[in-house]
Amino acid sequence: RGLIPIIPTHKLGLDQVTGQDLYPQANSVNQSSSALSKLVGLGTGGWLLALGGPLFLFVLNGISFGVSALSLLITRPKTHSMQPMSSDQRVREDLIEGLQIIWHSAFLRRLIPLTIAINFVLTPISIMDVAWVRQILHRGAVSYGFFSVAFLIGVIVGSLLSPSLHKNWEMSKTIMGSFVVLGTAFVSMTLYPRLWANFLCLLLAGIAVGIINTLLSTQIVLMTAPEVRGRIGGIVSTGMSMATPLGEILVGWASGVLGLIWLFRLAGLLIMALASGFIGLPKAQPLEIETPSHQELSP
Repeated sequence: RGLIPIIPTHKLGLDQVTGQDLYPQANSVNQSSSALSKLVGLGTGGWLLALGGPLFLFVLNGISFGVSALSLLITRPKTHSMQPMSSDQRVREDLIEGLQIIWHSAFLRRLIPLTIAINFVLTPISIMDVAWVRQILHRGAVSYGFFSVAFLIGVIVGSLLSPSLHKNWEMSKTIMGSFVVLGTAFVSMTLYPRLWANFLCLLLAGIAVGIINTLLSTQIVLMTAPEVRGRIGGIVSTGMSMATPLGEILVGWASGVLGLIWLFRLAGLLIMALASGFIGLPKAQPLEIETPSHQELSP
């Protein structure tokens, strides 16, 4: 359950298909449909496995990639021409240029460290949810399925709410409030560890995550010029991805020292504390390359 804001390639070019005016709504549909597909997958995966076995599932998975490739052929966004350059030089220059652009953006300088820290703190719900269902709720696989369903339903609802919030509310306050709700949901799970109560808590957590993911990924795309979007998205995604394995190392140790209840409770309190970092979040300014950095190599 990644939180913020992993930006795959298809999102980076989505505004070139829909236009910037419709991008918030398009990204909302994209986020909610992605969560819906996971929700449907949870319900149908076991049935398909029993119906045809692992080989049948692999064949269906291959067909789904073919459908994705076909959709890319049908909806081709305009691409920018690339200057010929050695791959090593391009990677180094793109990385340096992306870091420089982020450093000169007060919005991203504040946003990225906060989201990396929160992704780090969120690790318990990503890897210890099975242990929570088994050891705290004393339930089995069906109850764990309800956990996943509750969270994904919340993500769908939050993603669908985000365009209206993007239009009518200040983003920093919306993000901060969503993080407070997320942390409160974690703490509430520990105060009343019952299945139905935890179901409601995860529903609220999913709504908060859906709002946060959609608003932040929308803002990063809209503020970034197409020619630098890949660099910014790659650096942001790398930072988010690095936080999760580091958090898993710490959580494995902390769960034995603190116990699951205090581990989840502490994670919720830390999320609420980190939410205060969004107070006075600078407004996002357009990011673009002022002067081209890639020079064509002479043969």
